[in-house]
Amino acid sequence: MSLAIRLDTPTAGSGAAVTAPRRYLVVALCGIGPHSQPACDEFLPWLGGLGVRRVTLRLSPCGCDAAELGERPSFRRWLQAKADAGHAIVPTDPPPATGPQAAVLDLSSSTFGHRTLSCLRARLRFSLSRRAPLLRLSLRPDDLYDPALRGTVAALVRRSLRDRAMVTEEELA
Repeated sequence: MSLAIRLDTPTAGSGAAVTAPRRYLVVALCGIGPHSQPACDEFLPWLGGLGVRRVTLRLSPCGCDAAELGERPSFRRWLQAKADAGHAIVPTDPPPATGPQAAVLDLSSSTFGHRTLSCLRARLRFSLSRRAPLLRLSLRPDDLYDPALRGTVAALVRRSLRDRAMVTEEELA
């Protein structure tokens, strides 16, 4: 299985297409729904300041089906505004494909809530040392209220963007 990037997908705001396969970083905020909208509004600009201008917003399985979105027009407009800004809006299922070419870091509290920060940092160092072409960072926006995790994410993103291009899950073929 090889990593492929759709060459015809322009990056938001650049007018240029992703042209050369190399190393990529995908940041996915998971469990997105009306309940996580305030945290997203707070942390998307923070991520943008780190260089993550476009993220994948992975919808929550609860509250985000077509019928419920019809009952929440303000949330539907918010999602459309995020899509217009270049963020990818994707359903929860199916989960992103993994393989030997992908290092997947799930930093959500449901995964790492019971582990120590030193354990998390060791896992991050290991994932970065794998030199996989694709690094997929997945977290819940509410988890970014934890200053220690936020600092760890900031360090990971800065280090990753030294030699990785930002893409969204939609841009991955």
